[in-house]
Order: sequence, then structure tokens, then C-alpha cells
Amino acid sequence: MKVEAISINPIDWKIHKGLLRPLFFPGKFPHTPCTDVAEEVVQIGSQVKDFKVGDKVLAKLTYRFAVGSESLTASRPSEVSAAKAAALPIAGLTAS
Repeated sequence: MKVEAISINPIDWKIHKGLLRPLFFPGKFPHTPCTDVAEEVVQIGSQVKDFKVGDKVLAKLTYRFAVGSESLTASRPSEVSAAKAAALPIAGLTAS
């Protein structure tokens, strides 16, 4: 995927500095995960069914591989733009 925008959140710089090392084990520090990312799909694997080349997507880019939980996922209302929605996950939780 081609990264179009990222959001740097408080947890990103804390991980980068190694402050949360007991919780995150990426191998080397400094490590900046850039937790919220907006991307464009430029290539897909043979097992990918839900996306196609050219799709605009939002993702949590914590490590090379991640599994998301349905209970931690929310639908985006159609009146909320992708740019605004991309800023909500961690920043919204931080503000609440």
C-alpha cells in the first residue's frame, strides 16, 4: 500500500522513545509505529477478497502483522470524511 497520510499520536512517540518497551517488542529502538495511516492499495495478494487496487483505506499500522478485534472496530458514518475519520481512533480515545 502507498501511504498518503499518517497521524502521530502520543503512544507513537512513547513507543519511539522506548518508554513502553515492556509492552511492545519490535526488536530495535527507536521504533515509530505510526498507529493511524491513510493509504491507497497499489497491489494485492491472491488471498485478498475485500479490497482492490486503487481503494483508499485506513489502517492501524503497529507492526508488520496485526490482528484486529471486531469489538474494537466501528463503522464510519457516510457524512464523516476519511480524513476526519483517520484522526479519530487514538486521538478520540485520548480526548475522552
